[in-house]
Amino acid sequence: MSPLELVVYFAIAVVCGCAAHAIRGDTPRGLSYVVLVGFLGASLGPSVARGLHLREVLAIGIGQSHVPLLCSALGCTVVVALAHLLRPPTGRWQPPH
Repeated sequence: MSPLELVVYFAIAVVCGCAAHAIRGDTPRGLSYVVLVGFLGASLGPSVARGLHLREVLAIGIGQSHVPLLCSALGCTVVVALAHLLRPPTGRWQPPH
């Protein structure tokens, strides 16, 4: 993998991670968290899509490989939702008045 391919993968991970947070409606916790979510989602989404025999939509070619952007963004959204469900609650819960 060339350095240019790594930079493009990094950019895709950041964009997909930020998009997942925007879809979820919360704010990202920092660049490292967004990149981690982006890489996890970008690998999880296409793997699940291949397992379900879904067609790749909106794929971008990088060197000899390609990245399905829509599957990556959906994978990131799932990873963000799971991270949100697994994190401990912040503050005390107050019943609505």
